[in-house]
Amino acid sequence: MHENLITTIQNLIEGKNDQVGLSEINKWLEVDQNNADAYYLLGLYHRKMGDAKKAKQCFQTSLEINPLHIDAHFELANVCKNLGDFTAAQSAYLNTIKLNGAHEKAYFNLGVVYQMTNQTSLALNAYHTAISIRKDYPEALNNLGNLHKASQQYLSAKECYEKALAIKPLPETYYNLGTIEQQLNAPRQAIQAFRQAVKLKPNYLNAWLSLALTLEKNGKYSLAVDAYREAITLQPNDAEIYYALALTYKKMNAIESAIANYAKVLEINPDYTEALGALIQNKMHACDWENLDVLLNSLISAIEQGDYVVPFNLLATPLSAAIQKKCAESYTHAKYPMQNGLTNKETRYEHRKIKLGYFSADFHNHATAYLMADLFASHDRSRFEVIAFSFGTEQDDEMALTIRQRFDQFHEVRKLSDFAVAQLTKSLEIDIAIDLKGYTRGARPNVFAFKPAPILVSYLGYPGTLGANYFDYIVADPMLIPPSAQVDYTEKVAYMPNSYQVNAKRQVLPPSEMTRAAHGLPNEAFVYCSFNNNFKITPDVFEIWMRLLKKTPNSVLWLFEANPEATKNLTARAEHMGIDAKRLIFAKKVSQAQHLNRYYHADIVLDTFYYNAHTTTSDALWVGCPVVTCMGHTFPARVAASILTAHGMEELITNSKEEYEALALTLAQNPTRLKTLREKINQHKQTHPLFDSEQYTLNLENLYQQMQQRHQLGLVPNHITI
Repeated sequence: MHENLITTIQNLIEGKNDQVGLSEINKWLEVDQNNADAYYLLGLYHRKMGDAKKAKQCFQTSLEINPLHIDAHFELANVCKNLGDFTAAQSAYLNTIKLNGAHEKAYFNLGVVYQMTNQTSLALNAYHTAISIRKDYPEALNNLGNLHKASQQYLSAKECYEKALAIKPLPETYYNLGTIEQQLNAPRQAIQAFRQAVKLKPNYLNAWLSLALTLEKNGKYSLAVDAYREAITLQPNDAEIYYALALTYKKMNAIESAIANYAKVLEINPDYTEALGALIQNKMHACDWENLDVLLNSLISAIEQGDYVVPFNLLATPLSAAIQKKCAESYTHAKYPMQNGLTNKETRYEHRKIKLGYFSADFHNHATAYLMADLFASHDRSRFEVIAFSFGTEQDDEMALTIRQRFDQFHEVRKLSDFAVAQLTKSLEIDIAIDLKGYTRGARPNVFAFKPAPILVSYLGYPGTLGANYFDYIVADPMLIPPSAQVDYTEKVAYMPNSYQVNAKRQVLPPSEMTRAAHGLPNEAFVYCSFNNNFKITPDVFEIWMRLLKKTPNSVLWLFEANPEATKNLTARAEHMGIDAKRLIFAKKVSQAQHLNRYYHADIVLDTFYYNAHTTTSDALWVGCPVVTCMGHTFPARVAASILTAHGMEELITNSKEEYEALALTLAQNPTRLKTLREKINQHKQTHPLFDSEQYTLNLENLYQQMQQRHQLGLVPNHITI
């Protein structure tokens, strides 16, 4: 009868009749104030009511009356665990086990306490004992898997989770299995596991987020968007989820959707500076200039207060070199701080040849490879050993196959960690490590934070300071970084005598190969051209272009088509300014040879202001097409002037927007002068240094030797010139 009463009252408490249960307990205590079972039941009642402290007191009273009350020991342990009193919980679980050595739940919960207090070996023993008592114990198997996962024993963890799921399909276990499959580089299985988790528990936020992230990382962008949307329904004011969703839309090239979601991030959290930078970047890619000035002013304020964005996002904006430097320093300090260096100023290798290490993700059909292909082949092998470290995916296009043969060693390091790449660099005793990426897509800045070589150089791929105190030099020229501008760079400047830009000989289809009509151009029109990426186009330069179209009868503007949003917005802007949309002609991406052929059919290349045409300028000059530029105040805004100067075409450089517009119009109205300019550009290919890759290589090697000599003599890096 006594056992039946306990069961009845316990059922009342655990059900919906807890007050009836409380009444029965009080009746019992009126009869017998020293009844251990009554206090045990009263503890269960207070625990259900959310009063853990009263519950603890009741269980303790029960045990004072009857120290052998197993259930009171067990529930006291549970309450102490929930209160965070792990020492008391551990003691109470052990007391339970002393009274009942087959109490699998006590062993399981004891394992939980050991796990929460980082007593891993004791936790393992407790879970194993619980499983030995009860073979079908999915929760114990799940937690055992978690311990193995924390110890990076991923296969053992996977085995535990799979055994647990065979017994009982719990959403948490599916989630844990998904995280293990990620670690084992099995994305398909990870996706399956996360899908099972959310199927069993539709409001499982972390599972939705992990599913979305795994889908996004494996290129399943539309499915990732769906998963992020599900997460947003569960947590609609989470800025991080909207930020991740925006990144996914960007990867889909759905720029308008990316813009909308970055804007939502800022609506939720106006201080989210990285989202502000990404919003500006995406608006510029889409040529969506609404409120751009306001956003840029907000960004300047944030950077001045120590915040940062990806520094590359500033290069095409009017922001000053000083702001760009401050942003780069803050970004590098936060994301890629100096690590314990593998080399230092005392590291000196005694090699007969200087070992050069070139680091890039672009050793394939890419602008950097096109520019540098001849350089790699031209290095003097009696003085230099030339070694490549490739971060990019393995490619077998024509340039990738060609360029591999131009190195003494070629290392595919995409699958290696940053530290492993740094260790490989150190083991090869690279004297000078040359980063060709900076903060562009595919970069690995953290490799250089380990100082894998005694001398680190930033070169060609990134037109600005990296803001990293571990980089020693940036290769530039006096046009790009005059002495007065050195203060805006954390690196010392290694000055090339002409342009910093190296140029390989190009392969171009002959003029007769493709007609104007084949390029979609009117046969008799005057063709203004700008094949810059659309994000470089800003409202001020576009207004000038539209005025030039108005002032030049029968003229068109030939632009590169980077994405549908930019095409739509540029067309709409032109129409708003009174220009027929048909006068804007957009060029698709084609092979390098076909692209170069286009310049035969362009009359003038119009440069952008804040991020000039770089490779695009030398491409145009190779084919003989004039490039009109306006020299700015930052590295990326002065590259075209640097290239034109090296080619002896200074008359195409202007120093104000008014001069720029006037020169372009004058040339458009003077076909004889334009023809003379074309002839001069072509003649200078033989007489000027821009396309003399052999002399360029000698000059660059001279700089490398000066860097090496300073280091070998124990001198700190300093500005150097030839």
